[in-house]
Amino acid sequence: MRDSKRNLLATITIVGALFLFAALTVANLSSFASPIGSDINFVKGNAPQLGPGNSDGLLLITVEANLTVLPVSSNQTLAGFRNEPLRGVFISISNTATNSGALGNTTNSVGQLAIYLPPSSYAVSFQDWRFNYSTVTVSIFTGQVTHLGAYLNATTYSVQSFNIVDPDDSGWALGWEQVYANVVGPQHVSQFDASTYLETGTLSAASDVLDGGTTSLTQVTILGNLKSQNSQWLNLEVDSAISISSIQNLQLLSMSSIYLVYPA
Repeated sequence: MRDSKRNLLATITIVGALFLFAALTVANLSSFASPIGSDINFVKGNAPQLGPGNSDGLLLITVEANLTVLPVSSNQTLAGFRNEPLRGVFISISNTATNSGALGNTTNSVGQLAIYLPPSSYAVSFQDWRFNYSTVTVSIFTGQVTHLGAYLNATTYSVQSFNIVDPDDSGWALGWEQVYANVVGPQHVSQFDASTYLETGTLSAASDVLDGGTTSLTQVTILGNLKSQNSQWLNLEVDSAISISSIQNLQLLSMSSIYLVYPA
């Protein structure tokens, strides 16, 4: 009889210990469900809400692109897309108050990244050439969602013809040589665009904007222009050498980005 009681007591003790272990395990896993720097799964437009008891704040970043493909003539219509999510954009976040190490993650399939952060001021850096490696400062508040919208505005122009002055017959377009491009269409290229590129391969500018590939892209600076009613000759300076024989297609891609933060 005593042995039966001892066995029953031992069984109850073991079960109780296992229950306690399971409860602690669940609690620990719950505490890891949203650590600093973790992604949160949600449907676009339905950001998670923070309760009053949460000491952290939530940073919700949305990255989208708008592309305008300008027509060659005024008789043609504009093409492109608007509010297209950009996935895979790498973003790093560092605390500007403590100068702590940066967290890093990429945007998801709907172009968003959500991260829990302690209240403070943070530098959000877009490690992507399309955004010119820009950094934006945001403030995180206890129990609040801070929204950061990064919007890429891109425009492509049709290059009808080009002329590369290659006095030494090297077969390369170099930074100190003259490169001219004849851009056709009713809208002229501004010399003050933040980032301008030449697409010289078979890819479309839309692929460059959406995929972020730079295989056949070369950044250029517009040194001067000569405008007419429906075309424009641009004097370009290339930032890196271009093999003249490899040029298969020529488009001019102009990009700028804007950033909206609320609450500010």
